[in-house]
This record gives sequence, C-alpha cells and structure tokens, in this order.
Amino acid sequence: MIKLLLPMLLALAASAAHAQVPAHLPVVAAPDQLLGQAGGVRYYDQNWLPLTGPSGAYGYDVYRHLNDSLELKWQRRRYVLASGRLVLEQYFASTVPGPSAGLEGLGREWYESGQLREEIYYHNHHLAGTLRTFHPNGRLRLNQINYLGGVVACYDSAGRALVDCPEYYVHAQAKGRHAPVAKLPDLVQRQYAALLPAGYAAPTAAPPVYYAFRIDTTGTVRDARLLTPAAPPVAAAILQAIAQLPAFEPAQLEGKPTNRIVEGKVMVKAGR
Repeated sequence: MIKLLLPMLLALAASAAHAQVPAHLPVVAAPDQLLGQAGGVRYYDQNWLPLTGPSGAYGYDVYRHLNDSLELKWQRRRYVLASGRLVLEQYFASTVPGPSAGLEGLGREWYESGQLREEIYYHNHHLAGTLRTFHPNGRLRLNQINYLGGVVACYDSAGRALVDCPEYYVHAQAKGRHAPVAKLPDLVQRQYAALLPAGYAAPTAAPPVYYAFRIDTTGTVRDARLLTPAAPPVAAAILQAIAQLPAFEPAQLEGKPTNRIVEGKVMVKAGR
C-alpha cells in the first residue's frame, strides 16, 4: 500500500508546485488598475512586455494585496504560463506596485529550470543588504553587499574580495542626450501633445492612456503598444511619439545587454 501511495503523493506534490492562474482575480493591463483591489493577474509576452490580456501570453504575474503588513503592501509572483513554473517573487511598499517604484524586502528570481538565479534585498526601491547571483548550474556568481543604494563590498564565486565591483545593472541611456529612462514618460507626454491633430478636442475628464515598449539588446525601441483604450487620434500620436524616441545604449545586466521594459501613461489633453 505504501508503495502505491508514494508515487501518488509525489505526483500531487509536483502538480502543486505548478500554480494555476487564479480565476477569481481580475485581469489588469496596468498596475494602477490594482488600486482598491485585493489582487490581480497581469499577462506578458515572451520578452516580459505587458499585454492587455491572456491572448498570446508567455507568462503572467499574480499580485496580492498584503493587508496584514505595515511595510509590505503588495506581493508579485511571476509564472511561466506553459509550465506554471515560478520565476520571480517581489514585494512592494508602495500603494500601487509600479514598475519603477516601491520595491521592498527580499526579491528572488529563478531560471526556468527551477534553479535560483538571483536573490536581492531592496529598500525604497534601491539595492540594500546582500545581492547574490548564480549560474544556471547553481554555482555562485556574485556576492555583493549594499548599503543605502551604494556598493560596500563584493566577492567572487570563491569568496575572494574584488577590488572593483562589476556593475550589476546599467540602465539604458539615450545616446547623446543623457536622458535617463525614468524621464522617457515625460518626453513621450510632450511629443504626443505636439503630434495631436491641430485643434483636437479631448473628451472631458478623459482617463490616462497607459503604454509599454521595450528597448532591445541593440538599443532599438520595439513592440510599442497601448495597454488601455484611446481615441484613434490619441493612440496614433502616442505611438508616433514613442517611434520618435532617440537611439539608446542598451541596458546591461551583469555585463551583458538585456531588454529594458518601459511603461508610462499619457494624460490626455486637447491639441494645439
């Protein structure tokens, strides 16, 4: 009897490790739509660029509001849709878990094999405490000690102190303009307004329009999309404004070019 039960228990344990998309949580296209909700589900393509729904999704996030925590207000857990494998877990102290603000506490990321890829502590959205990264085979790659957003010390895989700590993450940067990615939503807002048809009358109290795009490993802006509805003139102006962004030096993660996902919103106003 024990021999029969053991395979069944192992099978149940394996299936429990693969989460199902929670049907009771609403689908959100932008983090601000989580305001006032107990949680939500957000879908992504193969580059982890947000989608408006499950069609064509490669993975998804499950957001849960943490009512019992004074500091941590949101948990995000990211899964690969096909396998249900957990690949990311983060916490936020902000009212809404935004893409560029609010990270707090322990964040962990896994390879799709299940091997831990990195383990990071955040405070006020900055690296704090220990950052550890791992190779796909589980071997330690980097052990970095941070304090108040700055690097205190770092060690290689053998535990030897490094004189010069390698940059863990380098932000994408506009070539020749010194424009940080954090300022791109402001640039899109200004350019969009200039691209609206002359005299365009925006609806009264029109809601903001959320968008996303990625800066790929060559520094090229790709896959721009609107995440919430917009009138045709507004949609065209936003997408054109994104298309006119300058060329970039790509972001780098541990010395290798990586995609940088950019999200923002446009406050809809009347044209010139």
